[in-house]
Amino acid sequence: TLHNLALPELRMKAYYQYGLRFGGSYGFFENDMLRIGGSLKWISRRGLNDSATTETLLSLGSDEFITWADRRGRAYGLDLGVIFTIPTGNEMIEPSISLSWQDFFMTKFVTTDPNAYSPGRIYDNLVLGFGTLIDLPALDINIAIDVKHLTDRGLSIPLKIHMGIELDFPMIDVRAGFN
Repeated sequence: TLHNLALPELRMKAYYQYGLRFGGSYGFFENDMLRIGGSLKWISRRGLNDSATTETLLSLGSDEFITWADRRGRAYGLDLGVIFTIPTGNEMIEPSISLSWQDFFMTKFVTTDPNAYSPGRIYDNLVLGFGTLIDLPALDINIAIDVKHLTDRGLSIPLKIHMGIELDFPMIDVRAGFN
């Protein structure tokens, strides 16, 4: 992102990670009308997800740059979600509303070396969604709209909206979306 052309700030993202995730969900009421779920994750990451000015980068020697860029850390994270299927009395239409919170209150990496940099953090993503399934003879229609990054005040509303439709014919599926 170059807002200041004389001294631009460079956003760098280069890392690899591995981890474990355990999750589950449970349904409540008739036909599991309300479903609540979550997952706990453990992540080990090595690399960089940060920004720096060119002045900072130019002031680092090669060994200092490697120390700054080769970040290692581990983190625990939590994802939560809930889906409510709206009863319509019509078996052909099944609308639902959902709320999910990925990386609940951010997933922060820590390092065991007090002199080392951590790989940064994974910011949370609160998502409100609405979708419906329309079950017609020889055609299923799925329509969905999501509003993502609800906690991010720096992102404008149009960038938060995601929509999609899927037409499921017997031999082919057709999908379209807006992101």
